[in-house]
Amino acid sequence: RSPRPSSAASDEYARQIGHLGEMFAFRVLAAKLDGFDEGCWKSSSRALLGFAGGDDTLGYDFHYIDVTGALCGRPGAECFIEVKANARAMRPRCSVSRNEWNLATACHASTSQVFVIVRVAGIAEDATLAAIIVDPVQFVTDGAMALSPKDGWWLDVEGGATVVAASNGAAAYLVK
Repeated sequence: RSPRPSSAASDEYARQIGHLGEMFAFRVLAAKLDGFDEGCWKSSSRALLGFAGGDDTLGYDFHYIDVTGALCGRPGAECFIEVKANARAMRPRCSVSRNEWNLATACHASTSQVFVIVRVAGIAEDATLAAIIVDPVQFVTDGAMALSPKDGWWLDVEGGATVVAASNGAAAYLVK
């Protein structure tokens, strides 16, 4: 049995998976969404593609005005996009920081802002944009997802099921 990696090594590996997930999401979203460019990328991971600056304290990775509604279904909405990546297959749960959840809650109460979680799976193998979760707070409110503060904050899809729509029309869907 091989020794477990140190906590610092494990944290660094998770950071690298996150950076690569953001880079993958950036390339996919930039190819699919009008006006989605390097100016939308707000986290420090943007340095991977040579872009300057970045702030990891915002509670989101990308900021995008969804002029046509192509991302969130609400034309003109201000979207705060957080990327969650897995090295291999997508798991039903992902970590959510308190800062991210506070922003998601504020967006849920807004008529012009939307919090979006983009799930990237297989970043260490064959990366895919596995899910886009629009307004995760509504899914928790509906009982389709759960937020657990035990051992950090975790957002769980109940029973590992694929969520299709929340009661307010927010969508979570698989991207093929």
